Amino acid sequence: MKAKAARALCLLNAGLLLSGIPAVANKPTPKSESFKSILNASKELNADQKLQIQLAEKDLHDFERQHGATNIDYSVQLANLANVYLRNNQMIQAEKTLERSLAAARKLRNPDLVIPDIMSNWAFGMALKDKVKAIEAMDRGVASANNLPFGSGNRLGFLFNRIQLYKQIGENIEADKQIADVDDQLRALEQAKGLDDSIIASVAYMLRQMSGLYCLPSNRNTGDFKKAEAYQIRAIAQYDKLSKDKRLLAHAQLQEWYQSFGMKQKSEEQGNIIKSLNDGKPYKKHVCHGCGMG
Repeated sequence: MKAKAARALCLLNAGLLLSGIPAVANKPTPKSESFKSILNASKELNADQKLQIQLAEKDLHDFERQHGATNIDYSVQLANLANVYLRNNQMIQAEKTLERSLAAARKLRNPDLVIPDIMSNWAFGMALKDKVKAIEAMDRGVASANNLPFGSGNRLGFLFNRIQLYKQIGENIEADKQIADVDDQLRALEQAKGLDDSIIASVAYMLRQMSGLYCLPSNRNTGDFKKAEAYQIRAIAQYDKLSKDKRLLAHAQLQEWYQSFGMKQKSEEQGNIIKSLNDGKPYKKHVCHGCGMG
């Protein structure tokens, strides 16, 4: 069950990466010109849009034929189709398919593993059309996310997506409120005793994600480096509670992070920690010869 759920979440995450983060748009009301343009666009699909929809519909049909409608991934397949309709302004089909996806998810043994990601994906897609509906969609995922274990990767990931959505649609005050709330939860988890390693790893990863909200190596001349670094330091403190191989990788990543900002001394400090953990040797990245990735 867990393996299938993980595969379902991977499908959703892949869909989010492919669709990208949408631009900001004001909410169209039923009588607004922007709303009318969406309805009109649905009647005038170009060849590329028609092909996208046909392929997505075929994917769903093939999946249902091979695996049936009770498979855990079926709700994800429906959600992917709903997002294709959404991207191509087929609003009626999109919303109906989303509800079918949620109905299929609710039949699962643990729907809360899937519903937050379904709604998160939908919210990012909807942000281009209607930011109020995007917020409503994310809010629909909150109840399911709150049913997940405190500190779990799925729950923290959803909360981070919620922060990102508010930032993307320009709701910075609400984003800051969400950041403060997540930060309080992370601090409680950082101080907790006897946590499972998977929870510690999730907390550490989330702290790194929070760092990126303030400053990124790709945009090193803007943002708040001190806040970003503070999250990186908190993250490495959590990674240091894990096994040696995870600690080595985490310190190597922090070393690269400092290098990307041209901070030679702090990079060397991480290099020395790596050597102390690795019998005096620098960290050597293990490459997967199948995909070329570490």
